[in-house]
Amino acid sequence: MLDYTLLAKAAMLHDIGKLCYRAGLTDDAFAFPQFGAQWFARLLPEDDERVPQLLRCISCHRRCDWDGADLAPDDWSYIIYLADAIAFGAEKTKRSADDVYDAGLCLESVFNYFSDRDTHKRYFLPKAMNTAREINYAVRDDIRASAEDYQKILKIIETSLKQRPLLDIYPYELLQLFEDTLSYLPLTVRVDLPRDISLYEHIKYTAALAVNIAHYCDANGITDYALLCTEEGMAKLQDEPVFLMVSADIAGVYGFLTTPAVQAPLASMRGRSLYLEYFSQLLADEMVHYLKLTKANLIYTGCGRIYLSAPNTPQIKEELEKLSDYVNGWLLKNYGTQLYVAFGVAPCTPLELAGRRLGSGILARVDLAVENNKKNRYPAEVLKDLFDPASSFNAAQTGRECCMCHRELSHSDENRKDGLCGFCRSLLELGKASFKDDRVLAVCSNHAGGSAAVPGYHRVLYLKLLEAKDLEKFKKHNKIVHVYSTKGGYAESYPYLKLRRCDYFVRNAKTGRVLDMQQLAASSMGETYTGVKRLGVLMADVDAIGIALKAGFYRSDLPDPLHYLTSARQLTLSARLSFFFKVILNKIFKGEVQTASGKVRTPFRLFNKPKQPWRNVHVIYSGGDNIFLLGAWDDVVELAVDIHRAFSAYTSGKLAFSAGIGMFTPDFPMSQMFIQAELLKKTAKNVPGTGMIALFGQEADFVSGPDEGLAHVFDWETFEHKVCGEKLSFLTDKLSFGLAAVPGRIKTDRNTLYKLHGVLAASAGKFNLAEFAYAIALLEPKQDNAEAAEIYAEVCRALYGWALDIEGRRQLLTALELLIYSLPNAPKEDF
Repeated sequence: MLDYTLLAKAAMLHDIGKLCYRAGLTDDAFAFPQFGAQWFARLLPEDDERVPQLLRCISCHRRCDWDGADLAPDDWSYIIYLADAIAFGAEKTKRSADDVYDAGLCLESVFNYFSDRDTHKRYFLPKAMNTAREINYAVRDDIRASAEDYQKILKIIETSLKQRPLLDIYPYELLQLFEDTLSYLPLTVRVDLPRDISLYEHIKYTAALAVNIAHYCDANGITDYALLCTEEGMAKLQDEPVFLMVSADIAGVYGFLTTPAVQAPLASMRGRSLYLEYFSQLLADEMVHYLKLTKANLIYTGCGRIYLSAPNTPQIKEELEKLSDYVNGWLLKNYGTQLYVAFGVAPCTPLELAGRRLGSGILARVDLAVENNKKNRYPAEVLKDLFDPASSFNAAQTGRECCMCHRELSHSDENRKDGLCGFCRSLLELGKASFKDDRVLAVCSNHAGGSAAVPGYHRVLYLKLLEAKDLEKFKKHNKIVHVYSTKGGYAESYPYLKLRRCDYFVRNAKTGRVLDMQQLAASSMGETYTGVKRLGVLMADVDAIGIALKAGFYRSDLPDPLHYLTSARQLTLSARLSFFFKVILNKIFKGEVQTASGKVRTPFRLFNKPKQPWRNVHVIYSGGDNIFLLGAWDDVVELAVDIHRAFSAYTSGKLAFSAGIGMFTPDFPMSQMFIQAELLKKTAKNVPGTGMIALFGQEADFVSGPDEGLAHVFDWETFEHKVCGEKLSFLTDKLSFGLAAVPGRIKTDRNTLYKLHGVLAASAGKFNLAEFAYAIALLEPKQDNAEAAEIYAEVCRALYGWALDIEGRRQLLTALELLIYSLPNAPKEDF
């Protein structure tokens, strides 16, 4: 049996010679593997028997390198060759003397090849990733890489591997090092090939495929790897279902998150969201560990969904079935039927993964398997117990029940005053702890005080969120399995895994305390200005993300429409989207808004008034392709526009997202905020087209509006430029609401705005021009003033012009509603 761990490391290192060539350490573009092996040999011990095999994987991973190498039939270089060819995809071609290489070429954005809509091409600067300091945005400029750029990268790699020798580190540590250093370097610098796949994505995918191939060979008794690489062997292998796409999806998320909470509803929902996020990540890592795979095999985790690349062997399928039974048995016992993890698998061939067939079929098949599992959750014996009135699932409760989930309290919980069961209390504690700075998640095999239990791989694990400074003290009394941290780290006795999260929250600038829901609402309109104190709740996700991932690279404008539809490109797209929602959004929430070229951009403002740069919001969840957050209503609306701008620039305008924004009093049940914001988002998505925003909620009528249209649903450009940039801006510039007169404006009051709003809101079917004229007449200045009369005439022309047009009327209604929300001393009830 192979050493899968060492094989994974060898696969990650196979292209190290490309860095040496581009750094100017050799000018031979053809012999870079051999030079790479020589360069890397300096970092390895001479007397370790594993070293020669590892170096051969670097120097002999191409077919042309085998001549004279005297490789044994079971040399790992053959496995690396196969994995590299599949990972490279349909663009893998034979080398020729006419090939031209340019080491100065930079990594392209994957969106350069997404869809057939032509846009400006964008490129990444070749440098290491440092998200704490800056984001490396793709730019339009004609940039080039230098030898010094690659020398800096090599120096970082060399320094890291001297501190932690290659043969001693975990594969995930090497993978993390390469993510930090190779994410913005192109896989190839051949001038006739696309350069949108990073070297990091390629070596990660190659490592996953190499481990899968090794497992497949072991399971089928194949030891002659050289035979697989012959022309006949490869022709046979390319149609063999060697690989298995595995997916798992947590069902019941909606009901789990909307469980009503009387105590600390914000912390409770954030804790439940974190629990699901950590659960899916932990389950993925447990699968990787016990199936003897690597972190490289994890294709995607987020939104309760897992995609894993695995070998298609009977043992893997059997282990996955056992895992499903254990996890769902535990969930059924502890959460009833509320949560369920649906598993699905889809065998796939090397030819499918390489992209020479419609690669989207793999994801479609595995998604279908997951959906079928959701429809057939439990085996017959479990269903029998579920429907048996006398079974333990249906036993009558005789004691007190949890005030949150309504399950029966244990004897120890009955004596507590909070009325919560152990599970709900642990989720509440998880949410409260998430508002601490510099925190890490310790995963323990023992029950730590206040920890949340989750099912692992045939064992129960416990999640404890604590400050990093308390970790050493904590591990003295607990058995830590591994630790998750947003910053990464190192520990000798357990894995220290880096986990990116968008976990922004806001504190009071003076006291340093986390703002509660009342304080968030009170922060509306900033510290200087007053207005309606409402919470804004935003729910948004990317439109048609499934189609984008499965067929976004189908190019009808090319002779071969499937040319760019490779699994490697789909993985890169998924990674880029995840990076936006987990990393870039954190920057935007802090007020660090940038253009597509990385230049600082002024955050969007509804009203021309100075405010703090940061946003008064708390993120409940952001990852994968969706966002859920709440905060001061004006910050939430402004933030939505900032996110739209950033996302449009990030994807070159080729993807869009739709959002629902509800406005609620802070004492409104948070579970209902979630439900209504979700309904608003669905309303936006049901409108023809993509990229929509639907506003308001609670008592606001967001379904019907003027002339029976959707009252407050717009595409982003209309909302930003027509509703806010034109109508709202005009009203705020021409009207004043204070006691004193303001030069250049006409004085009015809330009641007049309510009258205008009421006429527009009641115009379904037929617009009442007479009532509207009466409402406008209320704006007429009382004093005889030529300047005021001129402004009034200008206001009349604008309002009549907008109101006599159906779409203009709709936009004006939304602008008026936003303006009324901004006024001081507004009534408590909605209008």
